Amino acid sequence: MAIHNRAGQPAQQSDLINVAQLTAQYYVLKPEAGNAEHAVKFGTSGHRGSAGRHSFNEPHILAIAHFNEPHILAIDRPGDC
Repeated sequence: MAIHNRAGQPAQQSDLINVAQLTAQYYVLKPEAGNAEHAVKFGTSGHRGSAGRHSFNEPHILAIAHFNEPHILAIDRPGDC
């Protein structure tokens, strides 16, 4: 793989995201349950989604936590080492 011609250079303005906008989108935009484009996709490096595309928002995190809770409680018992 070749080294990118901008390697080691400061990020350009066009490379940066608007953090305030992304944060607002995370809380405000709601995914539509039947819309495949709004589903979170997971890969080997974690999730593939973006709040701005309705594919990684607060409802997704709440659903993932709700799904995982019984599994976590089953292995995280006091006294287990």
